[in-house]
Amino acid sequence: MPSSPSPPSPPSESTRQPHPFLVRLEHMTFAWFTSCMSLGGMANLLIARIIDSSGLYYLGVALFFINIAYLLLLVTLQIVRYTCTRASVSYTLTHPIECCFVPTALLACATVINGFAGIVGGDASFAWEVVLRAAFWVYFVASFVVSLVCYTCLFARSEQSLHHMNPAWVLPIFPLMLCGSVASAVVPTQGELSALVMAICGLTCQGLGFTVSCMMYAVLLLRLMTVSYPPARARPGLFMNCGPPAFTILCLMGLSSEMQRILPALPTPLPLPPTTYETLSIVALASSILLWAISAWFYMLTVSALVQVAVEARLRREMEFILAWWACVFPITGFAMATNEIGEALASRAVRGVAQGMVVWLAVVFVGVATMHVRAVWTRGIMWEGKDEDRVIDTMYHRVEFGGSGDLEKAHHEHAASHETQLDNFHKHQQQQQDHGRQHDDDLEAHSPYSNPPTYPSTPAVSVRRLSTKKDAEPKQRCHDDDDDVDNIQPLPPSSSSSSSSAATTPWSSQLRMTPLSSSP
Repeated sequence: MPSSPSPPSPPSESTRQPHPFLVRLEHMTFAWFTSCMSLGGMANLLIARIIDSSGLYYLGVALFFINIAYLLLLVTLQIVRYTCTRASVSYTLTHPIECCFVPTALLACATVINGFAGIVGGDASFAWEVVLRAAFWVYFVASFVVSLVCYTCLFARSEQSLHHMNPAWVLPIFPLMLCGSVASAVVPTQGELSALVMAICGLTCQGLGFTVSCMMYAVLLLRLMTVSYPPARARPGLFMNCGPPAFTILCLMGLSSEMQRILPALPTPLPLPPTTYETLSIVALASSILLWAISAWFYMLTVSALVQVAVEARLRREMEFILAWWACVFPITGFAMATNEIGEALASRAVRGVAQGMVVWLAVVFVGVATMHVRAVWTRGIMWEGKDEDRVIDTMYHRVEFGGSGDLEKAHHEHAASHETQLDNFHKHQQQQQDHGRQHDDDLEAHSPYSNPPTYPSTPAVSVRRLSTKKDAEPKQRCHDDDDDVDNIQPLPPSSSSSSSSAATTPWSSQLRMTPLSSSP
């Protein structure tokens, strides 16, 4: 009698398919906090009353509380992501892209602190004074630790390249730099001594952050000169370069306006000159105008890059939403507030009008980017395998860990090992070619009658350069003109001892047939 088939066993934990929501949540990277900090920046922009309207002010307050709820939601989802999916904190901190976006969570917190300080104002109660003071120092410690951890992880892996350079490299220092603008917002709510200590700390962090940003500017310009613009979809991220100068302006102008109140608390043995406060204000204003031009230049540079995308059909087809598009909002909110600060210091209606126009434009951009963000989530343009900041890039091939088990995992490991073997063989072959080339050069120099020509110092520079180029060229490159070939140089004629010979011996350098610079390869 045939045995009845056994009932199917329930799926084990290893083979059970995760919930579709968790599958997508696994790729909800830290870059999502860029949307939160942009929402907070828009709220603070309206609370600042650049456009003097009660309706816009209360709209800013409403956006501020919505931003707090959104921040708590994102933090909760990140906790679920790391506890219920395959995502890990170690992978995030060692990923060359997502690690740069970890500090955006602190930037979102900075907008919350600034918003509370703006709503409370200078007439804060003692309770609010203590809360804001504690929030500032907690934020300072957290930003200092996060910046060190993120940059240490990035430097230790050495998985960046000039081709991958983007403005996100400056993000780990951004929270520490914003200690200056946070201090300028919180200092008016504090007593003299506490405000003075906070101002010194904020100014120190602002200087550190802006200095590191300037170093990153140099790397970015090198990347633009050698590799050209980033891909079309990543070009809006170039607006991030407007942030460091703009937030430095907010720090300088905000703290200089409080110096007359808090500077007398400075324990100095000598009294301050009567013109100290006026001098500090003038220096802060002059420095701010200089920094404003840097932000404006980077803004126009990014606009020109986006105009190129709009003009060329090929680039338009490559344009798709990524979370770096939120750089169109958050750094520019600081740029708009910095413009308004300069306008108020100069008592210029024109400059303030520019700031008000920037507020209107930012509102349009914010709605547009938010719409594209929602659309990308709906169409799986983000929060999907290979679409987000946690994707595997080419510099990670040597250590990538593919998920799965059995033959698939073994095949991936074998592929990685084969790739490393090919790289080793390539490096060995390259080293052998270099050794052979050096040996060939040594033999050529040893057997050449012109290894130490007496007239070498007076040889024209172009001939020396072309000889050096010839010696450094690859042996397989045989397409060269006769002027580069040292084998065609004939030996010097033997010197004649005859007194009847009036012709001078031809110098060594004249035996090189010169090629004009314009025709050199």
